[in-house]
Amino acid sequence: TRVHRSSRVIFAIALVCLSNSAQAREPTEGASLWTGCTADFFSPAYYERYAACRAYVIGIADVLTAGDSVAGRKACIPKAASKADITEKVVAWLEASPDRRNDALAHALVAEAISTAYPCE
Repeated sequence: TRVHRSSRVIFAIALVCLSNSAQAREPTEGASLWTGCTADFFSPAYYERYAACRAYVIGIADVLTAGDSVAGRKACIPKAASKADITEKVVAWLEASPDRRNDALAHALVAEAISTAYPCE
């Protein structure tokens, strides 16, 4: 459907942005996502890195909102949740899970963080 195509386009753009980041390793590694999501505000690449992080998170959120699963996870994100709220919840979860950042792929971490923050009842 149209929503699924736009979600996939956003997701693809986010992957390209992450892969173009100067300090990013593999674009699908959790550590690379963490680097982008916590970029130093005063660094020259802050906006690029944080935008890539946010686009990646929102791409996953869009897929989950459409009712699809990501890495075996589902979530029920309320319509009132803003993109900033979702991103902040993911970053907070990543911050609280330092051991997971280095062991898992970014899409699995984001899906886990979102499904933890917005579980389906």
